[in-house]
Amino acid sequence: MRGMRKYWGTVVGIVISLAALAFAVKGIPPAELGKALSGANYWFVIPAALVLFLAFVTRAIRWRGLLRAQVPLGEVFHALNAGYLLNNTLPLRLGELGRAYLLSRSKTVGGAEALSTIIIERLLDLLMTAVILAITLPLVAAAAWVQSAGLTVGAMGIVGFAALVIFAHHRSRLLALGNRGIGRLPRLNTLLARWLVRADSFLSGLEILRDFRQLAIAIFWSLITWTCSAIVSWLLLCSFIPRPSFVVALFALGVGALGYAVPSSPGQAGVYEAAIVAALVPLGVARSSAFSYAVVVHVLNYALVGLLGGWALSQYGETLAGLARSAQTFLAKAPGEAAADSLNRQDAKPAK
Repeated sequence: MRGMRKYWGTVVGIVISLAALAFAVKGIPPAELGKALSGANYWFVIPAALVLFLAFVTRAIRWRGLLRAQVPLGEVFHALNAGYLLNNTLPLRLGELGRAYLLSRSKTVGGAEALSTIIIERLLDLLMTAVILAITLPLVAAAAWVQSAGLTVGAMGIVGFAALVIFAHHRSRLLALGNRGIGRLPRLNTLLARWLVRADSFLSGLEILRDFRQLAIAIFWSLITWTCSAIVSWLLLCSFIPRPSFVVALFALGVGALGYAVPSSPGQAGVYEAAIVAALVPLGVARSSAFSYAVVVHVLNYALVGLLGGWALSQYGETLAGLARSAQTFLAKAPGEAAADSLNRQDAKPAK
């Protein structure tokens, strides 16, 4: 049954992607699409790729800060990119579990603790998306669905972040409640005790939310990361539109982030393109140009993630299939077992 659920989840994601892709290309004559792609100024791709690489570095710096600098930056950078490669290749967002697993191979960070910092990361990104849409929506004639989606994302980010802050400030109480539950359910003692250890590890990763200075630093690096992404968006938009407004590029970035949140095939193929087309066409951008821009953004991300993710796997002595298997199973082990398991493997080695 579990395998069937995974199978149907993959099928549904592919169907969503194909439907979104059909919407994105609807009404675009092949000749017009070919003209938009062949007539683009691809010289802008070079600086865009450099700035995108910088965005990956700043994301690694942010994540390392959330991990309270327990892991070297190089290892964090490699784990991040290996996770992104997994997300772009396989369904079910295994990349988040994959990068948590890779860090759990070190003796300093547990898998559950790494996962808690990834959740903080994702919520910070949700908040950044909401801020971008809040800034740009009054300046563009956005569709009603974008406004609704922006409000939903903002609400989700605020509620989720508030919940994590509460968990971080009441860690001892939550663990005490768990211990009481163990005492009242003696038949489940072993199972509950194991999960309580994981919960403790998870909550330890939220400790940074009690430190205003460290949280401010994480927000600062989030701003730097998203500023880099906005510059990438603008540079690539310059490839298809003469002198585009930076506000339009920023708006496209925010709407594209909403597209990445929709369940779909690996890498959000089709869904991202549909979101960009739906956002830019009402602003007067030709459908063929909007779609071509979205494709180039996607291809550039795929290419850079492929290069950096492949490098990361080689540094860890991992294969993509092996990392996927480890990502699916490491949460089933008690904290520390996954690290011991992987460290004992002859082919495993820490990232350089």
